[in-house]
Amino acid sequence: FACYMFWDVIPLYGRMDHPDRDPINEAVLEVFEKTLALKSEACLESVLHGLGHWHHDLPERTEAIVRRFLKDRRDISKALRSYAKAAERGCVQ
Repeated sequence: FACYMFWDVIPLYGRMDHPDRDPINEAVLEVFEKTLALKSEACLESVLHGLGHWHHDLPERTEAIVRRFLKDRRDISKALRSYAKAAERGCVQ
C-alpha cells in the first residue's frame, strides 16, 4: 500500500510553486523512468500511478515514458499493461 500511495502523499507535483520546480520535475521523471526497469510489479504499478498524477501537468513527457514502457516491456501482466494504458491518459486515483 505504501509503495502504491507514495505519489499521493509526497508533497511534490508537476506544477508546484517552487523556484526549483523544473529541476525537481526532471529528477522525478528520471526516477520514474529508472523505476520502470525493475521487475517488481508493485514498484511498476507505483511508478505508473505517479506518472498518472504527473500527467495532469506534463502530459507530453509522461505519455512518452509510458509508451516506451509499454513498447519495451513484454514481461508484464495483462492487468499491469491495462493500468499503464490508464496512467498514460492520467486516469489514476
